[in-house]
Amino acid sequence: MPAGWKNAVNARAILKEMADPETGNTRWQTVVKDHRLHRVESLAKIDATSGAVQLEIETPNPVNPLRVVQMDAAALASPKDFKVALHDRNVFISDTLPLQELVMDWLRKVQGAGREKNVVGSMGWVHKDGNIIGFATGDTVYHPDGRAEEGAVVLDGGSGLGAQYIPMGDIQKWKAVADFIAQQGQMPLVTILASAFASPLVRLTGLSGALLSVVSTKSGVGKTSAIQTAQAVWGSRGAMHGTDDTALSFTSKMGSTNNLPVYWDDIKGEAAFKKLPDLVYQITQGREKSRLDASAKLRDIKTWDTLATFAANDSIIELMRIHDNGNGSDATIARIFEIRLEDRPTDDRVSPAFFDCVRTNYGHAGAIYAAALAKNHEKIKAALLAKHAALEKELAVPSEERFWVMIVACLVVGASLAKGLGLVDFAPDKLETYLKRHLQSMRGIKNTVMESVSAKELLADMIADLAPDSVLLEALPARGPGGEAVVLSHPRLHGGIKAVRSVKDSVYRVRASVFAEWMTAKKQNADSVLRQLEELEAVERSKPLDLGAGTQYRQHNRARCHEIDLKKVGL
Repeated sequence: MPAGWKNAVNARAILKEMADPETGNTRWQTVVKDHRLHRVESLAKIDATSGAVQLEIETPNPVNPLRVVQMDAAALASPKDFKVALHDRNVFISDTLPLQELVMDWLRKVQGAGREKNVVGSMGWVHKDGNIIGFATGDTVYHPDGRAEEGAVVLDGGSGLGAQYIPMGDIQKWKAVADFIAQQGQMPLVTILASAFASPLVRLTGLSGALLSVVSTKSGVGKTSAIQTAQAVWGSRGAMHGTDDTALSFTSKMGSTNNLPVYWDDIKGEAAFKKLPDLVYQITQGREKSRLDASAKLRDIKTWDTLATFAANDSIIELMRIHDNGNGSDATIARIFEIRLEDRPTDDRVSPAFFDCVRTNYGHAGAIYAAALAKNHEKIKAALLAKHAALEKELAVPSEERFWVMIVACLVVGASLAKGLGLVDFAPDKLETYLKRHLQSMRGIKNTVMESVSAKELLADMIADLAPDSVLLEALPARGPGGEAVVLSHPRLHGGIKAVRSVKDSVYRVRASVFAEWMTAKKQNADSVLRQLEELEAVERSKPLDLGAGTQYRQHNRARCHEIDLKKVGL
């Protein structure tokens, strides 16, 4: 500690040497209770305009007393920002000013001794002045000259995520599983494994994020084993996302892993599906949403260039079409490369324990691959761009398919690199043949999925389907309490009125909730259909109406309904 400060010996407290105002003599006084400060580091972040400070504080928490707090150096100039940074890491001190003073004194001592630490705040490619100077994974930065600098990765926010990417166990045990998957030759599983080596290459193509979607309606096909083995290239399977995780935590993780692959196994549930379009949009745009921090200041936006892999029982492309609310789905879906996995492995006699070893044997392949990327990034980039150009020419790729070609190029080149390094016994030529054939089939899949059914066709079907629960009128009732309508056909007596159709007026009124439910059941996006109708000037959205007005079915209350001009639709 700097002169004039010390931690209490027999208690959890920080003491400061202060002059007694009465006698003028100095004595040690407690200035921070229930906490001790163990370490202060000055962090100079590579390729960043401002530095950071990292503290290690002992708290009264009996389960996990040590807290690592990281903050921008500028926070030390603001008592409020300093306190917020502590609170964000669950360090609660009523009067933080003495601690702030101690940190500043300690920081001056560290910087004066030239012990400032150069670090990076995320994993993946390390840049300085726009140039690649290394590749980071776990807590290590690998440099082009072959140096491996341990402890040089300090993830933003003091996250413990980095510890899950420090190599553990025996690479040969992981390699046995990886080679087994590669040698079986089931190409969807091989593609999943190759994604681990493809993801860091995305940055070299000059494009942002992309998504590999693995659809499997059957269990026992090897999907989860392949994903866990792919994750184990770089780190613990605990860093993967699962059913109960959130979209926010997924993007937060991507901001730290940056160019490393990210995996979400078993996405399910209506709540997750509704958030999917926004998440996919963020992934493919390569940046998170703007958010405020605890002090109501705009946070730094995290970015990434990566290949994310999702596994689900449902088509991600289809779910995007159903749940997207006009967030640019056409452009976003063009960045999703979707494969189906329905066949069980040819050899299913291997015990689960064989695959389970990747739980405790991971990270070594990623470390070897990271060192090779750092050392040979220029040659790798040239090979990748050459493969990308060759595929574009061979497949006559239009501009909207460039992301698919990028994904294929990264998968093939990544598999070739892994094979050359002796990490996985891939067959890159067979993988390329499979992916090119699948890309061509994706063209038909995309056209089919994205082909929008006309509003006219959908409305005709809706009117027919809802007829038993609708009232057919000769004309809409006149306005006012005495307005009565001639009813031509009656609805069923149960369930209430869902819609009203007027013959002379060519008007169709339908409850907004019923409209949305019917569209979802038909795998259509209600908002997209309403936008089509608005372009025809044929709809008034969410108009408050009593559907039964002027008839014996009047409700004496109003519900939100869409009023559609059938003449303008062509019905």
